[in-house]
Amino acid sequence: MTKLFAKALKTTLAGVATVGLTLTASAALASTDHFTFIGAPYQSDGHPLAEAQAYIARTIKPGMPMPLARRIVAKTGAYCGPVRRGDGVVHCTAESFQRVPGAFSDVVYTVRIVPGADGSVAATTVSRH
Repeated sequence: MTKLFAKALKTTLAGVATVGLTLTASAALASTDHFTFIGAPYQSDGHPLAEAQAYIARTIKPGMPMPLARRIVAKTGAYCGPVRRGDGVVHCTAESFQRVPGAFSDVVYTVRIVPGADGSVAATTVSRH
């Protein structure tokens, strides 16, 4: 194989990999259009935390690139803070006021994105406070 052919093949394969990742990222981001944390009480059957947990589990899979996971969570209306030094964990929060009988309540959802040794997503958790 000539050096020119090897370089052309390498460039082509890199381009194919980039297109594949772009298509995967686009599909994952497109699937987040129907869920938001602020709308969770109105999108579920009375169990907004369970719906949020199911949505995150469905859309952010282990092995997914961390930047893509952050973009998916951000598209749901959460703010993702910087990567935590030391362990690389990312905390994203979505805060809203919700009316409960006779008062308003401050509702905060927290999504925790944990990286694996290779830097991709290892696990996610969703909690509500």
